[in-house]
Amino acid sequence: MGKIIGINHVAFVVKDLEESIRNAVDVLGGEFILKFESTGGKYIGTCIQLGDSIVSYLQATDESSFIAKHLEKRGPGVQHMGLTIEGLDEYVADLEAKGIRVEKSDMGDEKFKEALVGPKTGQGVVLQLMEWRDGTMDTTPQGKEQLKRKYRETPGLKILDE
Repeated sequence: MGKIIGINHVAFVVKDLEESIRNAVDVLGGEFILKFESTGGKYIGTCIQLGDSIVSYLQATDESSFIAKHLEKRGPGVQHMGLTIEGLDEYVADLEAKGIRVEKSDMGDEKFKEALVGPKTGQGVVLQLMEWRDGTMDTTPQGKEQLKRKYRETPGLKILDE
């Protein structure tokens, strides 16, 4: 049976990515991990370490992107929460048996298996369900390298700065 292990990260939609990076690093004392682009999703983003946690900030690069639409509808703030799942296939099957719609297009990626659950189930936030084969992204050196590997190896994603 699949289960949630913990919260992996929280992602915020922002208007100004550079200002968000400056605030997270210079004001909050965070550590910059990487800046990336999703060409398919039409957004740029960053991952920042805050203490033992990772936060992401996402900025639309095109008005047709889901990030731009989220910003227009809800304003800046939490867009999704990443959850580390043990037994993702079973967890997704259990959700679907309960009538929950699960977006499974990234379930076939054996290295970085993920699924999405809409904001209705996530109390207003999208839930990114994650079970990465070689270990989850976290604030350890191995976890940060795993995160960078995802952005290097996944089509449509690329690292802009690290």
